[in-house]
Amino acid sequence: MKKINIIIFLTFVLLVACGYEESLSISNNLTEIRIIDLENEENVVSVKDEDIKAIKEAFETAEGHVGTLDIREPDYKAEFIYKESTDVFQLWFPTDTNTVLIVEDGNEELYFESNHETLKRYLEALRELKKS
Repeated sequence: MKKINIIIFLTFVLLVACGYEESLSISNNLTEIRIIDLENEENVVSVKDEDIKAIKEAFETAEGHVGTLDIREPDYKAEFIYKESTDVFQLWFPTDTNTVLIVEDGNEELYFESNHETLKRYLEALRELKKS
């Protein structure tokens, strides 16, 4: 009987751990978002006021995964500037996929995937800056 209980308990723990997902929570007092090309930090795009809400939504609706990415250095970083602080996120936008990968600085055990069109539009603008 004890073996069955232990097996059931371990199965439950495993299922809960595998199904665990996180989400990003962005504060409402966000004043500015800057996206910076890490290859050339002079290439910076400030998100227009009318797009801040959409970029915030892109991060908050990104699908979260527990695990560490084994991937090259990030392409971009996003700075979410609040009245009293700043949050920094590392961004990967591979050319062979339509998904942006997001990792919050200091929390590398979680990563997020987003295919939000507004976020991709800003990253495409940075790619174009790189070409010119």
